[in-house]
Amino acid sequence: MNAWLRLIRWNNLLIILLTQLLAWVCVVLPVGYYTHVSLLLTPVNFACLSLSTILIAAAGYIINDYFDIRIDAINRPEKVILETAIPRRMAIMLHSILNVVGLLLAGYVARQAHHLDWLALQATCTLLLWFYSTHFKRQFMTGNLVVALLTSFTIAALMLYEPALHPYYTQRYFIHTPAFSAPNPVWLLGFYAFFCLYAHLDARDR
Repeated sequence: MNAWLRLIRWNNLLIILLTQLLAWVCVVLPVGYYTHVSLLLTPVNFACLSLSTILIAAAGYIINDYFDIRIDAINRPEKVILETAIPRRMAIMLHSILNVVGLLLAGYVARQAHHLDWLALQATCTLLLWFYSTHFKRQFMTGNLVVALLTSFTIAALMLYEPALHPYYTQRYFIHTPAFSAPNPVWLLGFYAFFCLYAHLDARDR
């Protein structure tokens, strides 16, 4: 079990969960509370979307190690998990299963909004993670940008999958209504997503 947890980088997945949870609790839920609009991202639907994000990210970590096994065996043999603790065939099977389940969970939420086209976001993530592992990682700037974009997508998913936020796309930074006055939630999430992207790029450039 410890080998599997190390393979999927459980600590990074926990950060993804906390990032989405904080954005949902602090930004998305207040929109429903103050505007009295029914949210698509109820606790159950949010759990499905967040789990979808986590599963696809975990699949990305697996495929990354899968293609790096020869390099890692030379550069850091003590950290190699595949073939030493976990067979490569089992790893690639789990990678496929995680991606499929992740897409199904996101599809469950998208279907309720009658927008299965939203699944393009998750499909793009799975493709980017695959091509990052096979090509982009060896291209310094491209690889950094792809990972930074994927990090920001954890917030962008909430912006896409919550229809109650869509009317705010074209509004100003501050919203004033008879009921409340507050920063535009889309701007807040957009700034959060941009911060995730910039912070990741800055960290990888150091």
